[in-house]
Amino acid sequence: MLENILSEINESLKVIANSVKEKQEIKVLGAMPNVMPTTALQPAPMPNTPIPTTPQAVQSVSNTPQPIPTAPVQQVPVQPATERNFTQEELARAMSDAVSAGKMNTVMSILGQFNVQVLSQVDPKDYNKLAAMLIEAGVKI
Repeated sequence: MLENILSEINESLKVIANSVKEKQEIKVLGAMPNVMPTTALQPAPMPNTPIPTTPQAVQSVSNTPQPIPTAPVQQVPVQPATERNFTQEELARAMSDAVSAGKMNTVMSILGQFNVQVLSQVDPKDYNKLAAMLIEAGVKI
């Protein structure tokens, strides 16, 4: 008896599934636009541009691999001089390197703005200002 009930349920499910499938096919077919073209497709006309015949032009059209452009390297931003506490040793090294690179007049001019002739005479609270001026003048610290 249980087998008969299960068999009837199974047959009913098959009938429902077929009915649903038929309705879906009808909806899909009814929604399809007319896909048959009414006119034959024509190729697009070619522009009237001459084909290059000079050796340079022919060479530029060849399959020679072209260099791939690379993205520019982004530099890490340098911490502004005002946000950092520079030491006398750092400034002395930077000023020495600048003098060695031929920037003696630049270094002396900047020291002159502090009314001093040597680094040891600069007030330590002005080291950041001095560093900023050196960096602005192109001295690497």
